[in-house]
Amino acid sequence: MIERDVRAAAAEAYDLVAVGGGIYGAILTAEAARRGLRTLLLERDDFGGATSWSSLRIVHGGLRYLQSLDLRRFRTSVEERRWFCRTFPELVEPLECVMPLYGRGLKRPGIFRAALWANDLLSRGRNQGVLPTQNLPAGRILGPTDTRSLIPALRPDGLKGGGVWYDAIMRSSVRVLMETLRWACANGATALNYVEARTLEMEEGSVSGIRAMDCISGEAQLFRARRVVNCAGPWCREVAEDLDREVAEL
Repeated sequence: MIERDVRAAAAEAYDLVAVGGGIYGAILTAEAARRGLRTLLLERDDFGGATSWSSLRIVHGGLRYLQSLDLRRFRTSVEERRWFCRTFPELVEPLECVMPLYGRGLKRPGIFRAALWANDLLSRGRNQGVLPTQNLPAGRILGPTDTRSLIPALRPDGLKGGGVWYDAIMRSSVRVLMETLRWACANGATALNYVEARTLEMEEGSVSGIRAMDCISGEAQLFRARRVVNCAGPWCREVAEDLDREVAEL
């Protein structure tokens, strides 16, 4: 259960504070709590109310990374997609994707067939431990007629066929995020919404906590922690500058 008791939370000491209650902060909080770290999540608005709320909800498996031969990122994407399918079987389902092929550049049936073959080979463990209803089939190449039956609005001139592969999609990205936070709190984490991080507390050159404001009561609170992680998504650079210093590479 996610309980919002700001004063009680401020009376505790933490190993880690995550600033930002989108999917990055939620996953980090869940993983840290699962590993036994005393973890606090602070979100200035509501959980998942910004970027995570407007997500396309697609859980990519990494096919696009084969184009640049980024195999490490490809394997990570496949494993993360499998994790979502295994962990949230009622909220994540297969998504059929179709790429029209007009015979130019990489969008030629022969090249795309090879790409789909490599995708299936390198992700051959993608369905391990996944329910049959969540299994992702192998990719395939369609002819022009079958491709247009799937996408009737396609321009027929020059159409050579279509490449079909499977990723996954969340039925609700917000529900996935909230289930993650419930899981985190069940493992001992604390998650507070409408609490805005304001300043870092330092002792002898090291972080000792973070001062924040309860946006509902207006009260300022000090949360003691050995580490603070910036999980603010598109606002990460702004948060870094406000709490600590300008970080140009963010």
